[in-house]
Amino acid sequence: MHLKLRRRVILGASFVLVAVLGVSLLASALAVLSTPAVAQADPLTRFLDGIFKQQRPQPQQVAPRRQPQRAPARAARPRRAPAPAPVVVRDQPQEAKPAADTFILVMGDFFAESLADGLKDAFAEMPTIEVSRNVRPNSGLVRDDHFDWPKAARERLADGAPLTIGVIMIGANDRQDIRDGGASVEFGTDRWRELYGTRIDAVEAAFAAKQIPLIWVGMPPMQAARYAADVLSLNALIRERAIKADSHYVDLWEGFSNDDNRFTASGPDINGQQVRLRNANGINFTDAGARKAAHFVELEIRRLLTERNSATVLALPPSGAPTDAAPDQPPVKSGDALASAFPALPEQPGGLVLQPPRPIAGPILPLTRREMTAGGQLARARPALSGYSGQLIERVYGMGRVPEPRVGRADDFHWPEAEAGSP
Repeated sequence: MHLKLRRRVILGASFVLVAVLGVSLLASALAVLSTPAVAQADPLTRFLDGIFKQQRPQPQQVAPRRQPQRAPARAARPRRAPAPAPVVVRDQPQEAKPAADTFILVMGDFFAESLADGLKDAFAEMPTIEVSRNVRPNSGLVRDDHFDWPKAARERLADGAPLTIGVIMIGANDRQDIRDGGASVEFGTDRWRELYGTRIDAVEAAFAAKQIPLIWVGMPPMQAARYAADVLSLNALIRERAIKADSHYVDLWEGFSNDDNRFTASGPDINGQQVRLRNANGINFTDAGARKAAHFVELEIRRLLTERNSATVLALPPSGAPTDAAPDQPPVKSGDALASAFPALPEQPGGLVLQPPRPIAGPILPLTRREMTAGGQLARARPALSGYSGQLIERVYGMGRVPEPRVGRADDFHWPEAEAGSP
């Protein structure tokens, strides 16, 4: 009996224990399945929730009511200043370029071609002077079958184009035999010089017929000794013929030679700077050399223009024509033309002698000309020092020795000695 009771108690306790464990397991399972992630993944949970859970209506979200925004007060716009009137910039009227009234023609061989470039540079700031050229680099006076310069000069002067001064530089290609009819005359002989001189005279005669001055320009020294000797002989012949025809001759030899009167490739330019004046062949000019050669010709041209512009031309009655002069007055000579242009001055009391009237105008000097020394010579080398002045200059500036002061001179700073008996 007691044994049966014990068995029932044990069996009941076992059921109770199993029930408690089952409830605990069920509660744990429900807690796990109640999480959102598991609930959404387990279909059974979703089914049970649909049966036993009441669907609560989701509260409607009311959009917040917007407060009406007031437009910000507009700032007062500043009054825009009236736009200034457009400024119209007009080009200033350009001054008319003065017309040329002086015409210079340069003729000759390749030396004349460089000379023409130098003269254009020399007169670049004088628009009233026009420099033109008629050059044949390989020509000369010997080969008139190649180019006849006397004929070309006559044709140029006959075409009516204005011309004031002619410049010719020729001879560098003339170291060859010359034709005399059917014979050939050797270069440098007396007959050759005679024939060559007649061709120089033919060119000169063409300009003299039109009363146009012609400037012959001599050639510079050459690097080759034989060539330099022949050029020197040609220069002497051209100069002789030019002087005989009362023409003009410009010598370039000294301006392009050294102290020994021989060829030099370098030397001072027109500004006194040491530059290269001749090309590597020892014949042609460089640009600086052409400008220096043109400098010497420019001086002669300016001298001729000054004489032309300063000449006062007065209208005098022709010889033999009646004049209004009083019978007791001597006839007016051409030398007294300027004085006769003024009214006669009354005699002054006391026998005063009045000076003759001055000319109406003096020589015309261009304001833009380059200042030059007397005669227009360019410095080629250091001047020679001689005499006491030369010794003094060499002593002071060469050796740095100051001369002894002399008594009473400005450099005498000796204190005078005290006289005897003075305190």
